[in-house]
Amino acid sequence: MNRRLLLLLCCCGALCAACMQTEATPLPATPAGGGPPAAFQPATSLPALGGETPILAQPATGGQTRIQFQAGTTAAHVSDRAIAANGIDDYVLEVMAGQVMTVAITPFNAQEAANFALAIYSTTDGALLPGESPAANTWTGALPATQDYLIRVINYGNASRYSLQIVIPSRITFAAGATAASVEGAIAGPPYTTIYILEAMAGQAMSVAVTTTTPGGGIWLGISGADGTPLLRGQSGLTSWTGFLPATQDYVLQIGAVNTTTLDITPLGFTLTISITG
Repeated sequence: MNRRLLLLLCCCGALCAACMQTEATPLPATPAGGGPPAAFQPATSLPALGGETPILAQPATGGQTRIQFQAGTTAAHVSDRAIAANGIDDYVLEVMAGQVMTVAITPFNAQEAANFALAIYSTTDGALLPGESPAANTWTGALPATQDYLIRVINYGNASRYSLQIVIPSRITFAAGATAASVEGAIAGPPYTTIYILEAMAGQAMSVAVTTTTPGGGIWLGISGADGTPLLRGQSGLTSWTGFLPATQDYVLQIGAVNTTTLDITPLGFTLTISITG
């Protein structure tokens, strides 16, 4: 489902390389002598960078930055970040076991995309996590444990600039015996969307509705299957949907803001209600 989820989010037209943002809190500088702690000595197929030392054992030239999602949101973005020639930037964030994370690098100059690589690895044992490719601009995978993960951005070219986007949809589960659930969420700054996932069976009847809890805030709802089948397109501007589900799979619920002018200052709160019967 991971690759399909990445494509699905892009096709919605709301998650793009230029529209995500987060608060970045610098971590302490890399200790003298450089490199990750002793536990970080993973084997990797990534090319060496300016020497024979494995890329994931080299120190980050741009230091480390902790990524923190704003409350109630499911996406984060670091925009217009400078990176040195043959440079390495590290980002750390905590993720829960089983969550699906999508990470993407967007160079300021699209022609430099081939110069960038992306790798994700565990901070407990230094293991390089499998994904679409260890030497690509995007990575999608399910995280195996609740812990900090390190996102490493590598630039094999000249000094450049890039943006980094991270999407971790929140999974909705029903209490035992329940047929409905309600979630409080928020939209705060780019990408002006919040994303949820829930699993349902073919033939079940599902009703979804979202209402804003912020006076004057406009909101829209999009629903798609993990296989890419759209049930409700966000462009419709609707805030509710009821229908029978075509397949047993995960379904992606995307909540977006109509007016994004003030969201960088005042988050838009909402309540999402889902019921499934049959």
